[in-house]
Amino acid sequence: QIEVTPWLAHTVKQFEWIVQEKGGTMELQDNTNTSSIVGDPTHLTGALSNLLENAIKFSKQKPEIQIHAFSDDKTLHLTIKDSGIG
Repeated sequence: QIEVTPWLAHTVKQFEWIVQEKGGTMELQDNTNTSSIVGDPTHLTGALSNLLENAIKFSKQKPEIQIHAFSDDKTLHLTIKDSGIG
């Protein structure tokens, strides 16, 4: 089991310094109504990290990244919006 809020905060925090170094911003909106999910933390962290790395990598100027997390019945939804190409 993965505790959702701490997992999200920890994973996003790992990339904040890179975004700030490039003069950008990263915002996490955690609107989840579940405390935990079942999943492989290594693979889920890898997937989220890959999305954040690409959002930073493909932003031509200052990265502007918004992460929105919300949940319903049994599903965690994550959306990532960035200022990069693609």
